[in-house]
Amino acid sequence: MQIKALIFDFGGVLMRTVDQTPRRRWEIRCGLPKLGLAKLVFDNPVARQATIGDAQSSDIWNYVGLALGLSNGELTDLESDFWKGDKINSGLVDYVRTHSVAYRPCILSNAWPDARNLFDSITDLKIFEEIMNFNWFDLLWLMKNLHWFILMLAIGVIILFFFPLLLGYDLKKKADISDKKIDE
Repeated sequence: MQIKALIFDFGGVLMRTVDQTPRRRWEIRCGLPKLGLAKLVFDNPVARQATIGDAQSSDIWNYVGLALGLSNGELTDLESDFWKGDKINSGLVDYVRTHSVAYRPCILSNAWPDARNLFDSITDLKIFEEIMNFNWFDLLWLMKNLHWFILMLAIGVIILFFFPLLLGYDLKKKADISDKKIDE
């Protein structure tokens, strides 16, 4: 099998948090433990909804602002500071750029729905042909798409059941033809 695409996740792979200082300042200010702010932002019910397309980043930040009791101005500052330590993984992007002639570079991500605007605004990411939002392991997503899994399972069962029958029928037919030739 030939490799035709290079597929990468966005958060933590193409975009890396290289400096925790801006987040840590807010954690200290809000009385959160180390890495508590990232947990509050990424691991809350609204963020989980956003990974399946049912909420926007503004909904997530409103949730965070309410949880921390921040004013609108403070929330705007927090959101800005939260991303300040994130940088594009330029080494990986350069690698992808050098191989984008032979392979189709893609992003497969469970990023929030409006992240597509972010992907499009980052010049380094213009080499990526496809950006697919995906979250396999979310129960709500699975429940919404269960009919597709059942359909694929049914098709698989049909193929697995009928293929041997068809193959057996074809083999029997060939055997009968061979037997006729031998009898003649």
